[in-house]
Parts: sequence; C-alpha cells; structure tokens
Amino acid sequence: MKESTNNATLQNQDLLDQTIAENKQLMEVIKHKNLVIENLLETYEEIRRYLSEKNLDSLEQLLYSLLLLIRALEGEPISNSTKDYMKTLKSTANEQLKQLRQTSTFLFPTCLADLGPAGSIRAFYSNLSKENIIRVKIAFQGQLQRFPDRIEIQLFRVLQRIIRTLDELTIPQATIIFERDRLKIQLDQESMTILKQSSELIYVHHLVDSMQGMTFSTFDENELLIQLG
Repeated sequence: MKESTNNATLQNQDLLDQTIAENKQLMEVIKHKNLVIENLLETYEEIRRYLSEKNLDSLEQLLYSLLLLIRALEGEPISNSTKDYMKTLKSTANEQLKQLRQTSTFLFPTCLADLGPAGSIRAFYSNLSKENIIRVKIAFQGQLQRFPDRIEIQLFRVLQRIIRTLDELTIPQATIIFERDRLKIQLDQESMTILKQSSELIYVHHLVDSMQGMTFSTFDENELLIQLG
C-alpha cells in the first residue's frame, strides 16, 4: 500500500514537472511572438516617419511657397480674369494643404515630440471633428506624463484606432481621461455593449498586450483601461 502511494506521488510529481516545463515553453513562445510584433511595429513606424519627412514635408513647403507667391501677386495690377484664376488657385492650394496635413498626421504625428500623446490625440480628433470626418463626440480630461518615443507613438496609434472604431460603430460620445501613467475610456452601458461585441476591440486588446510598456483591461463595466510603463 505504501509502495503504491509512493508510485502515485512520483507520477503526480512527474506530471507537475512536465506541466511546468510545457508552460515555460509556452511563455517563451508568447514572449518571442510579442517581440516579433513589436519589432515589426517599430519598423513600420520608421517607414511612416520616413515617408512623412522625405515626401510630405517637401510638398507642404511647396504649397506654402505657392500661397506666398499668390499673396504677393494679389497686390499687383492684374486683369479680372487673372484675379479669378488666382482666387481659384489659392482655394485649391489651401484645400490640398489641409488634406496633406491630415495625411501627414496619419503617417506620422510630427507634433508628438512637442505635445506628447495626449496633446497629439486631442489635435488629431479636433482636426477630424472640424472637418466633419467623424461624428463621435469625445471629451478629453487630464494629462499624461512623458514616456519613451516607442510607447508614445504606439499609444497614439491605439487611440487613433479606438476613435475611428467608436465612430464606425456610430457610438455617439465618449470620455478619454488621462491620468499620468494610464488612461481610461468611458462609455455609457449601451455603447460599451456595442464596443465589446466588436471584433475590433478584441484586435486592439491583443495589439496592446503584445506591446512592451502597455496593458489593456476592462476597469469596470463602463470603462476600458490602458496602463502605461
């Protein structure tokens, strides 16, 4: 009887050791997967930064130069037909400059270095809202402390995606609260139910969890929480 008990104990110990070894192996696989995703995201952001700086910045300068030239010519004695043409050209240049700024922000938010992620996402939302590109009403509160560039750009991308998702789901309003090293997204109960049923939230959840320096959770039934650092 004693020998049988000892054999069972040994078998249980072997099973426990095997489970621990398998869990360690699984954790290594997850860690490697997250590292690969993070490296891909960093490379992706570098490409976006390059495109923004090397291509869009030069186009923006060209449009500014054109607008300055038009302004200088407006004081010159020119025919009415030329004035009409200049007016049309000025309107077109201003519209192209506005679209270029929006594209530049989507590629890489150059204001991030000065404003940080909280200020940058406010500016991003304000531009889209003024142009009636999105309909969701978002109230912003508080501020974040500064983080390494890698975390700030990733957080900006996550919030970009969340804001666009809220709008696509026709959620009427939300509140984003910045609290030094974390942020909370508050919705009413009906809106939170709609968001939780969206596959996009699952994607964002997995995306955040794969990034070093960020964790994602449901704070309570009406709040989503992203912890930084």
